[in-house]
Order: sequence, then C-alpha cells, then structure tokens
Amino acid sequence: MASHVFMIRQETAPAQWWFLSLAFVGAAYAATVTLRFVAYLALCRCHRPKDDLRRRYGEWAVVTGPTSGIGRAMALELARHGLNLVLVGRDPAILREISGTVKSLHKVKTKTVVFDLSLVWTPDGDEPLRRLREAVEGLDVGVVVNNAGVAKPGAVYLHEADVEAWVRMVRVNMSAVTEVTAVVLPGMVSRGRGAIVNIGSAGSEYIPSLPLYTMYAATKRYVAQFSRSLHVEYASKGIHVQCQAPFFVDTRLMFRFEEAAGGVSLFTVTPDAYARAAVAWIGRGGALCTPAVRHQLLRRMAAAAPDSVHDWILLRLATWNRKRCFSGSE
Repeated sequence: MASHVFMIRQETAPAQWWFLSLAFVGAAYAATVTLRFVAYLALCRCHRPKDDLRRRYGEWAVVTGPTSGIGRAMALELARHGLNLVLVGRDPAILREISGTVKSLHKVKTKTVVFDLSLVWTPDGDEPLRRLREAVEGLDVGVVVNNAGVAKPGAVYLHEADVEAWVRMVRVNMSAVTEVTAVVLPGMVSRGRGAIVNIGSAGSEYIPSLPLYTMYAATKRYVAQFSRSLHVEYASKGIHVQCQAPFFVDTRLMFRFEEAAGGVSLFTVTPDAYARAAVAWIGRGGALCTPAVRHQLLRRMAAAAPDSVHDWILLRLATWNRKRCFSGSE
C-alpha cells in the first residue's frame, strides 16, 4: 500500500508542477497587461497644462481638414491650448467660418490656406502648395495635424470603383500627408523641436483586414509606416512624429458598422471627446497610439480574436453596409 501511494505521488507531482508553472505565467501576463492598461488610463486622465504645447513645441499649429469632424474639433482644442492656427482646407467659406469661431472663442491668431489636397502632385496643386509654404514661412510652427482624409469609395469591390476615385483617395490620404509634412519639417529641424500628428485608422493597424474598404485601409497603413519611420529618423532632432489610430468616431467618414454590430456603438466617441484625448497624447507615447480610452478597450478586445474570426465578421458587416449604401437608406 505504501509503495502504491508513493507511485501516485510521483505521478501527480509533475502535473502539479506544470499547473503551478502555467498559473504563474498566466498571472504574470495578466499583471503585465493590467499594469500597462492602468498606466495608459493614468496618461489619458492627465490634463496637459494649457500652455504646455505652445511652450514645448511652438506658437503655431497647422491643421488640415479643419472644417468638420475630428479636424474641426482638433483645431478648437489646439486653440484652447493657446496655439495660433494655420487652417488648410478646400472650402473658403467654411474656412472663414471656423477661423472666426476659433478667434472668437479662444483669442488666438489664424491664417487660412485654400488647398484642395486631392490636387497634390498635379500641376493644379503647385500654386496652393506655394501658398502653404508662404503661409508658414517665418512662423514658429510647433504642431502639425494631418487630419484630412477620404474614405470614399467605400463598401465596394476594387474593380467596381472609378480609377480616378482611387487616385483622389491616394492623393489626399498619402500624398498630402507627405507633402504637408515636408513643408513644415525644415523649420522644425532648424528650431530643434516639433510634433507631427498623422491621423491613421485602427482599421489598418489592429485588425487583419478591412474588406470592401481595401484602398482606405491600405492608404492608412502608409500613414502609420510613414509616421513610425519619421519618428525614428527625427527623434534625435527634437521632433516627435505620431500616428493616431482611432476606431469609431462619430463623423461623416465613419462607416457606421456599429449599426450592424450592435454593442460596438458603445465604443463610438464624439469628435470633441476624441480631440481632448488626442491633444493630451501629442508628444507622449510612441509613434503609434490610440488615444481614446474606449478605443483602447476595443483594441484589447480585438487582439483576443483570431484573424479568421475578424475576417468572417468584417466581411459580413461590410456586405451589410454595402447593401445599405446602395439601397439609399440611411
């Protein structure tokens, strides 16, 4: 009997050892994730002093696409922090309106540059690009927000859309980001400071595919890689380059997948809420971040699902959205 008990103990000892090892590894991983998330929440709750951006980077900020959505909210939030603004957009009337609103609310200076960014790298884009260079010449430009973006055509297969529509998306989402950044970098290098914020998309960073929005996801992937590489390239010169990759923000660009996904709408934030979080993150964290707390939670949830599950769900959501778009319903 004693020998039998001894044999049982010998057999169960390795199993107990493996169980304890796995439990330790799991606890360590959970603790690491928890600590990182707590640190993230602490950063999100930190309120940057209103004059911090101006003192750290410079007196002026350039914002593209400032007439609606995230761009408008970012412009107002930067002005609230005391930065003067160079507003770059294609509609003169709306530019004048946002310029007047900014000045009346926050008593800062503004300049406007009428520039249809879909004309970048074409003969028609040379003149507005020259005006942009003149507008920033001699200014202490400390922050640039490359926000302007195009999401259409969307909910379509690649072969269905007009080629010119794809070209326009590429020019706005990729070429314009590159060109505007190139315009401001020489001044930042000479002053030894600056922050460049490029608005990307979680659809290109945290999920494996975005079917029926392939070109949009691909152009935003360029923005992320462009930002990462420039961050490494210019960090030693005092310039922080960052790609912010939000999930759902309640703007005209949003694909409204949450209408089909039900609970996803809980993770949608307003442009104003996003702008507050986004400005707080300027110059903080690495080259890629997701400022809004709700989006960070969604990012963690997305990371837990296999790629095949993502692909299956997203294709069906995209197909549903395609039917909604082509039926003309809202």
